[in-house]
Amino acid sequence: MANIRVSASKKTTVIILLLLFLVVGGTGGYLLWRVNQEKELSPGESEAGSNQCNCYKPGESCGSLPDCNNVSYPISCYCVYVQATCPLLPLCTPGEVPQCTQGSHCTEKVHCIWPEVAYCQSGTCICKSPPNGCYDTEPQCTPQCPEGYEKCSGADCTGEIKDVECSHDCASCNNRYYVRAKCKKIVTNTCGDGNKGGSEACDPPGSVCTAASGKQSTCSSTCTCPEPANICGDGNKAGDEACDPPGSTCTTASGKEGTCSSTCTCPEPPVGNICDAQGAKWVTQPPSRVEFGKPISFEYITGDTDGVQNVNIIVKLDGTSVPVTKIPATDNAPNITVKGTLNGSEGVLSPGNHKLEISWNDIKGAGGLPCYAYSMITVLPENPEWDIEKKALQTCVNDWTENPTSNLTYTVTITNTNTGSGAGTITSILDTLDPKVDSTKVTNISNGGVISNGKIVWNLTSPLSDFDPGESKSFTYSISVNKESFGIYENTVVATPDISSGDSSNLEASVNIEARCNVPGEPVQPDTGLFDDSKNIVILGAALLFAGLGWSWITDSFGTMKQKISYESKARFEKRVSKR
Repeated sequence: MANIRVSASKKTTVIILLLLFLVVGGTGGYLLWRVNQEKELSPGESEAGSNQCNCYKPGESCGSLPDCNNVSYPISCYCVYVQATCPLLPLCTPGEVPQCTQGSHCTEKVHCIWPEVAYCQSGTCICKSPPNGCYDTEPQCTPQCPEGYEKCSGADCTGEIKDVECSHDCASCNNRYYVRAKCKKIVTNTCGDGNKGGSEACDPPGSVCTAASGKQSTCSSTCTCPEPANICGDGNKAGDEACDPPGSTCTTASGKEGTCSSTCTCPEPPVGNICDAQGAKWVTQPPSRVEFGKPISFEYITGDTDGVQNVNIIVKLDGTSVPVTKIPATDNAPNITVKGTLNGSEGVLSPGNHKLEISWNDIKGAGGLPCYAYSMITVLPENPEWDIEKKALQTCVNDWTENPTSNLTYTVTITNTNTGSGAGTITSILDTLDPKVDSTKVTNISNGGVISNGKIVWNLTSPLSDFDPGESKSFTYSISVNKESFGIYENTVVATPDISSGDSSNLEASVNIEARCNVPGEPVQPDTGLFDDSKNIVILGAALLFAGLGWSWITDSFGTMKQKISYESKARFEKRVSKR
């Protein structure tokens, strides 16, 4: 290659170096400016749906971010709101501008009545019921009625009605809602306008009205309806009149019968002879509640200052006379005691309420109050009498096979053994199973019983819980026992009567049964006892009989003999007997 040499003058070299300096310096400055400049993507990239999108992340620079989801606002939808913050972002076209980005933007765009709240959903303002992002559980403003109006609701809203509102922004998000109420115009009443209203009893004055007593009257000048004037003798008892007309029968303040006076008062009758019940009192008053069939003793002392007429002492039970003993049995005694017994030879009182009454006269014939006494008696219902029985029955399935099954059938029988009127109620039955029982093997539980945690429970309701006198009811279930679980099964049942009937004693019964069936190859359980075989019992009985007769013959004939039985003979005898 040929060597080319360029020669330049000193002036030319300076110019070249100056130009080179300018080019390098300008390029470096441009690159430095460009590095500090925020990035900007064309709007088309976001709209194209590429992985890069035009978006703005608050607090960061403008430009293209790898992912706009959740952390930024896409330019295509929200650039109008971030233009001021990120001035390099382009403006959106009108069709891309959303109605809102948060609920507070909807304040003037929708009118939401509580419980609905203004809400921004996918860029559109809507009214949304809870949950709506607003933490208010109750409206935080109260609409006020204008002057001359009052709040109303439902049928109370009559006449001139106005709707009023108040608004409030949620404290959590500034979403706005409105609270609405109705107000009705307050109508004032003016006496004399012919319209009865407010506190007016009538209107207009002078019209016919009804007083508080129900009598007809005339409306006053103040639109009240006063009681009509009372005139003694007009036959209408009113005002402070105790009676009307004069001469009629009336009741005095003491409760006695009197005669209406000429001034329509009811004076006390003239004081004459009265039965004053001097010294009268209960010695033994019957109890207010008595068990059915229990004897009821009573004793009362009658009395009067002048003396008591023995013959006129009357004792009644429910209006029927009952026999009593009177002490003393003569007239004229200031006090005579009467005593007796109910639920005795005269019969048993039925359950329910009964009234025992005692009345008497003084020796001058005066009676009535206060010479009268009574006592109320409530006889409780007759209690039932309970009996409970539990039985178990075994049935072998596949007996004499390699895998027999023992089916145990249990029956619980409850009986009300009362023969009178004592009906009763059993509220529940609890049957506790043997711990060896497999709950999945319990079947055929009758009458709605339920098994849980090794127990069968019957919670009884009427009519199943009701037991008439002499009535019995049974409750059954079955248990299947595999060969591996053969053995003794024990369980206990408890029945609970209704305590409100006065019977609080639980009923209890237990039963034990051995679940065992025959398996080939297994030896039959031997009879190991001397008395397990009936033949042994017969032989031993005969031996004892002959021994007794022989002993009697020997003692009668020869006197007392000592009998020796050798140990060997006794051993052979017992061995021979045990082999049988």
